[in-house]
Amino acid sequence: MDTYICHESLNNYICFYCGLPADAKDHFPPKNRRFDFPIKRIMVRCCRPCNIFLRNTIQLNLEERKNRALMRFNKRINFINKKKRLKKLFRENFYKGGKKEKNHV
Repeated sequence: MDTYICHESLNNYICFYCGLPADAKDHFPPKNRRFDFPIKRIMVRCCRPCNIFLRNTIQLNLEERKNRALMRFNKRINFINKKKRLKKLFRENFYKGGKKEKNHV
């Protein structure tokens, strides 16, 4: 059985990758890829979305893994912000004073 070195992030409950509250642990390299890498095995604390996203991905080091997770996190935040802007735009253009504007043809 392979042993994983515990990274310092295991001492706190903040995701090593995105900074959100952590509720899982991530193995680097992934357990199912451990024979592909002749490097030391590390375990870090992470949130479930980052753990699921990075599941079987292959990176050369933890920094690359973190950058990949942050790229995904930023895309998600941009998507959420875009949805919020579209909802606001919709409300401003189609509702005035809380009442639906009627289009008369």
